[in-house]
Amino acid sequence: MRLSKGPLVKFSLLLGFAMLLTGCAGLGAGSGAAPTPTPVSATPTDIHAINHIVFMLQENRSFDHYFSDLNNYRASLGLPQDVDVAPAGVTNPGHGGAGPIARFHFHDKCIDVLSPFWNENHRAFNLSDPTSSVATLDGFAEAAGNFAANTGGTDVAGRRAMGFFTQADLPF
Repeated sequence: MRLSKGPLVKFSLLLGFAMLLTGCAGLGAGSGAAPTPTPVSATPTDIHAINHIVFMLQENRSFDHYFSDLNNYRASLGLPQDVDVAPAGVTNPGHGGAGPIARFHFHDKCIDVLSPFWNENHRAFNLSDPTSSVATLDGFAEAAGNFAANTGGTDVAGRRAMGFFTQADLPF
């Protein structure tokens, strides 16, 4: 079925755009006053202490790709370094005996994708026992290299699974 650009489709698009602007405070007069942010030193005690909720979708990227360097940023602001990311010096065995691969700063934003598949993600969770509930987190490079080898990718060692970006790379 093909949608024409009739009145209903145009109305839906305009309604969606208006909802987006309203949600971003782009329509209406508003109070003009910015909300008072919760002080950094305050400990939120209930839902009213939350100022923002951010949803982030990551397609074929890991949490560590985007947030592995977040504790360094937090430290620069005097905030606690409590983001649960791979610690400095951690390694994963590479695919096919490629040796240990340490986490590193990406120098390129164009890399082979990571596997979105269920089985590979369980191997990343625990390489020697993917059905275990114990997280060893030692199979990320192996799973990435295996995926590349089976899909014609170039990074058959799985090195890209251990890379991360910094604030300079992704200034958001």
